[in-house]
Amino acid sequence: MRRTSTGLWTSHVMALATCLGLGVFGCDSDSSTKAAADAGQKDSQESDVPWIPVDPFACPNRCGSGQIYALDHITLLPADSSGVAAGFDLDGLNSDHGDGTGCGFADLKNQYGDAGIDNQFGAILKLLPTQVGDTLPGALATSIAAGGLTVLMEEVGPSGVADNAAPKAVVIRKGLGVPLLGTDGKLLESQSFGLEPDPVLVVMDQLAWDGTGVRGGPHAMKFRMLFVDKNLGFTMRVARMRYESDGKGGIQGEIGGIVTLDEVMGLVGLLGGCDEPLREQLAEVAPSFADSTLEPGGACEGFSMGFSFHGVPAHLLQTARKP
Repeated sequence: MRRTSTGLWTSHVMALATCLGLGVFGCDSDSSTKAAADAGQKDSQESDVPWIPVDPFACPNRCGSGQIYALDHITLLPADSSGVAAGFDLDGLNSDHGDGTGCGFADLKNQYGDAGIDNQFGAILKLLPTQVGDTLPGALATSIAAGGLTVLMEEVGPSGVADNAAPKAVVIRKGLGVPLLGTDGKLLESQSFGLEPDPVLVVMDQLAWDGTGVRGGPHAMKFRMLFVDKNLGFTMRVARMRYESDGKGGIQGEIGGIVTLDEVMGLVGLLGGCDEPLREQLAEVAPSFADSTLEPGGACEGFSMGFSFHGVPAHLLQTARKP
């Protein structure tokens, strides 16, 4: 995948690799994690309230009687050098790098041969050195284990993916609590979590069953994460989601969307851009990687990206919340 020439692409990649590498491995940071109080050992006291998918803030605790999952694994969707990538067609276009519809970048194909896949961030990471490409996934895993990235996903039921059906809605919230971990370092099933004061990340209420799993979107989805002492946040526009049963009581799936150039720069900076000259160089070349517009005919100031996830059954603590 290239924009204009191999030399330009390579120089941009090396600049990004250098900045990311120094950002994580060459800076000192406060090792104390501002994690929330441990809610994992408390008993679950779930309320059974009516289904209100369009206004989850009106739910004192949960919005129905469906299953709740805690995400125990989140990582970036991969792309390989042959142009095969996990992800979604986010803009409804099948762009060639020379046709002017994809900001100079060719769309990818997924493992099923579907064209038009948008996952520029995954394609960039594939070209970086392994230790740099692993930086963000490692940060995600660390934050999940420390309680800085507790994401709860409620199927507004009663039906859901375990019943081979699409739920009425999916509410994804930011949870509160340091999780209990097994000997493998993964979240233990069926533990309880509280909710952050402003917890709703997205409500997906236009879902369909495609024969093997649930599909939904597009929606705007927030992403909030505490890594060490730094808060990371961005919004995935036109976000799409699919997930299915993992056959063991949990779920596995993918979420993709478009993130603005400013948010990508903030993400890189918060992960540790400690060298000012390199940060300035990255700020100069980063727009060359943008593959998406935020509106039809607009400027190329968005990055397509995606995450895969796995979730295990969980519960919510009784939480008093104002409508």
